Amino acid sequence: MIQVSLVSPERILFEGEAKYVCLPGSKAPFTVHKGHAPVVSMLDPGILYISTENDLGRYAIDGGFAEVIHDKVTILIERARTSLEIDPDEEKEAIQEISKRIATTDEEIRQKEKELEIHRVRLRLIEKEFVK
Repeated sequence: MIQVSLVSPERILFEGEAKYVCLPGSKAPFTVHKGHAPVVSMLDPGILYISTENDLGRYAIDGGFAEVIHDKVTILIERARTSLEIDPDEEKEAIQEISKRIATTDEEIRQKEKELEIHRVRLRLIEKEFVK
C-alpha cells in the first residue's frame, strides 16, 4: 500500500492508504503503485483515481502538483469535485458561456482552453460514474 494525501486550499479530500493512484500528469497520465520511483509532476485538469481496499475514488481536478517519494504520494490541487458535487447543467452552461468569450492574446486563449477543459473533465467524471 501507499500513503496518499489529496489536498486543496479548501479542504483535505483524502488522507490514507491506497493500492494505487492514477494522476493526470502534464506530460501524460501515470499510475503510482508501491515502489514507484521518486517524482514531482505538474498535473493538468483531469480525472484523478485513488484505489483503496474497498473503493475507487474519482475526482475531477483543475490541475496542481504531485510528489512521490518513499511510497508516499502528496497531491496539491487547485480545486477538486466529486461526481456528487457537480451539476451537469451548470457545467454545460459554463462551457457555452466560455465558448462565446473572445480571446485575442495567447494568454487569453490558453486561459479559455484551460477553463473549457476543466468543465469538460467534470462532465466526463459524471459520465464515468453512471457507467460503473
